[in-house]
Amino acid sequence: MTGSVAWSGEADESFLGGPEQRWPGCGARGKLLLKDAVELEEHGLRRFMLGLLPDVRAESLAAFFESGVEASNLVFNYGRSAYLAAIRDKYARKGTSIAASGKPGHEVMPGIHLLLSLVKG
Repeated sequence: MTGSVAWSGEADESFLGGPEQRWPGCGARGKLLLKDAVELEEHGLRRFMLGLLPDVRAESLAAFFESGVEASNLVFNYGRSAYLAAIRDKYARKGTSIAASGKPGHEVMPGIHLLLSLVKG
């Protein structure tokens, strides 16, 4: 990550790593927790940030944002409760519920889904 990002964007977490027979999905051992964020502009993505996190506690999320997202910018996310403590009054926040929207995730947060499809491709 270089410099700070001034943005309106989306942020999420994802796991990287293959499935294991006894531990499918995000519970699989050895997977890496990837924090990802994208800056949006009128016609698509402008910039992105990726980082590895030890966990999804507020302290870890705050360190990620403070490392490259300028204060007072709008951050969209899935509404994880740790975000409230992580971004406090430094950032505007809009929690988004995919389940409540009735739409697929790639329609609710298209930027982050595009980025992750390229990373995991």
